[in-house]
Amino acid sequence: MLEKRHEQMKTEYSVRPVLFKNVERIEAFLFMYFIAMIIQALIERDIRINMEKRDVASIPIYPEERECSYPTSYRILSKFDNIVLNHVLIGGKEIKVIRTELTEIQKQILSLLDIPEDRFWLDQ
Repeated sequence: MLEKRHEQMKTEYSVRPVLFKNVERIEAFLFMYFIAMIIQALIERDIRINMEKRDVASIPIYPEERECSYPTSYRILSKFDNIVLNHVLIGGKEIKVIRTELTEIQKQILSLLDIPEDRFWLDQ
């Protein structure tokens, strides 16, 4: 598993030699990637554990809504790419909030992550 995460760091995230002159900045940069990898691993673990607990064999997160038995964090998070949240302000006062309706698969993913739909939107 550790090797997989290091491979992701070099491929998906394109972590390459950086042009920072300060060693502390390089360390901080790589630490942020490390935190991102931990979060990704936790998302995958929680989804898979809850799929097993709830007898969900697969979820449709591949292109063309094909089923996936072992979802990756990349596929899970990509299902939320279309989410939009806009606050309409007039004179500095919020008059309306416009947001994307969640799809059924997004609702299922949130449920598998034990995230209530009303908590997904930070403004509530």
